[in-house]
Amino acid sequence: MELAQATYYKGFEPLGNRVLIRPMKEQTTTGGIIIPESVKNNTKSLRGEVIATGRGLWMSAQDGFVPMDCRVGDKILYSEFSTYEVLIEGEPLILMREEEILGIYGRTE
Repeated sequence: MELAQATYYKGFEPLGNRVLIRPMKEQTTTGGIIIPESVKNNTKSLRGEVIATGRGLWMSAQDGFVPMDCRVGDKILYSEFSTYEVLIEGEPLILMREEEILGIYGRTE
């Protein structure tokens, strides 16, 4: 079985099926209207970009890792209630399990 690869961000490797997210600060609609963070927080779902991933969930029955569905660069939608806020070299980031991601958008494949 092929060994799953983790990705790193500034020397940080998420473990297992965790992903490191850079939250998007503001959202612009297709009409160019900027939605402030205070309004978006009322919806309790947020957008971000995946910047590092773990190797995936270890499955002893398969004697290997279950591959991650998300990849570095993916734009995602996630719930604010399933996250851990972390600081890496002064940058505020989000750490969460992959199964807590609500969806991936913007992929063309």
